[in-house]
Amino acid sequence: IQELPLNGRDYNQLATTISGVLPATPRMDSVGFKGAINVNGNRVFSNVFLLDGVDNISYSNSFRGENVQLVQPSVDAIGEFKVQTNAYAAEIGRGSGAVVNATVRSGTNRFRGTVYEFLRNDALDANNFFLNAAGESKPVRRRNQFGAAVGGPIISNRTFWFADYEGLREREGVPRTRIVPTADE
Repeated sequence: IQELPLNGRDYNQLATTISGVLPATPRMDSVGFKGAINVNGNRVFSNVFLLDGVDNISYSNSFRGENVQLVQPSVDAIGEFKVQTNAYAAEIGRGSGAVVNATVRSGTNRFRGTVYEFLRNDALDANNFFLNAAGESKPVRRRNQFGAAVGGPIISNRTFWFADYEGLREREGVPRTRIVPTADE
């Protein structure tokens, strides 16, 4: 999971590599909805998400708080995840879509950790064709995604701890162009 390129570090994107799984509709993407997938022709909200075997579906409002999952762990915090698209066991088969079960990593007998930062800015971005035609400058784009994950022993061979943090600071200008009629028109 950690070595694969994921735009936005959302491990649910890996589910689209399974047959029968498609990304969410463009409407869901346009409102910034995260973690949504369509499985075997079922709606996005027909999926079941579990975190360490516990229900992890967000029911906060009609768009579920703009995320399908109540808690979406960082890629560095995921030990493993499994996507089942059919023939699930009775204890987890309550949705007509997929069952996505993620397991959080735990500590070990040695202290281990990772620190990361992903930076994107407008220095290497090209300007929009329409903004170039209008003689306008390119919009601001600053995306800084950073975090850390660390774990270790409390009591050797018995009790362990694990913690992670992920932050996102994003500033994005949205170009808008309009054509205004001239005085002659």
